[in-house]
Amino acid sequence: MTQFMKLFFTSAVVFLIFDLFWLLVVSKKMYQQFIGD
Repeated sequence: MTQFMKLFFTSAVVFLIFDLFWLLVVSKKMYQQFIGD
């Protein structure tokens, strides 16, 4: 595995985790607004 491939794979994983976390935060905010909290 080359250094470039390793870097690409790591950034892809980090991006996925960040995307999931962002989705969770946004859905939580929308849910609270929907409830009216």
